Amino acid sequence: MGSGQYCHYGLENALRSFIDEYVHKGIVVECIKLLVSIDGAPLAVSSEKWLWIISVSEKELKLVEVLAIYHGEDKPSNVNELLKEFKEVTLFINNGISHKDKHYSVILHALVCDAPAKSYVICVKYHSGYYSCTKCTIEGEYDGAVHFPGCIVTLRTGEKVKNREYNDPLGYDYQKNGETILKDIPKFGLVTNVVLDYMHLICLGVMLKLIELWIKNILSDADIDKMSERLINIKQFVP
Repeated sequence: MGSGQYCHYGLENALRSFIDEYVHKGIVVECIKLLVSIDGAPLAVSSEKWLWIISVSEKELKLVEVLAIYHGEDKPSNVNELLKEFKEVTLFINNGISHKDKHYSVILHALVCDAPAKSYVICVKYHSGYYSCTKCTIEGEYDGAVHFPGCIVTLRTGEKVKNREYNDPLGYDYQKNGETILKDIPKFGLVTNVVLDYMHLICLGVMLKLIELWIKNILSDADIDKMSERLINIKQFVP
């Protein structure tokens, strides 16, 4: 595949693992709600080799299973090469899965990616560009980087994304990067079921900016280190 190698482990074993975990915990469920994560990273700082992993978890369980691994000099130029085998999820959404004399329905509850991976996987404009928000059509403003002030916006719809209605002059080339096969997955919306990246948007985005504004030119490096140490110490007591 592409310039690398791809190994697919399959979804069925992951589903059975989730069901067994529910049975072990004594929890009765009828539907398995999948959270799928896709992300890639270089194997080392100076390495030209990349590892892309497709993993899956269940909405209510702290259990993660690996569905597929890709290793190569770069990610596949066409994301659908990476997603081709993952389309097996359609089979389970349509038919469910039977395990130990019980039948369970299956849904793809959410796709969870950081911003660059999300743009790659759903084939839309990258997050650093104008009109790049995956939830609305806000233009954005540039001030060292593109940011999105204001709250009076037009929301995007999954139907328009599926029909590629944002890939025209009025759509500002939002869908210029091709077409993802994820659009064909039943009961899955490319807007409603693709979540925003909490870690980068909030923890490393808004909150980091606020903390920098609060302490800039006010606290010494020693005070900042002491504050960080105390926050780490109370981490286990904060939900």
